[in-house]
Amino acid sequence: MTYGRRRHGYSGYEDATPRPSIDFPTAVIE
Repeated sequence: MTYGRRRHGYSGYEDATPRPSIDFPTAVIE
């Protein structure tokens, strides 16, 4: 699951923003 990896990179960011919001920036990085 890529969710575990993207959540690890955006630990603090994910906590402040909803999941769909963080899904966009992480997709660009990957």
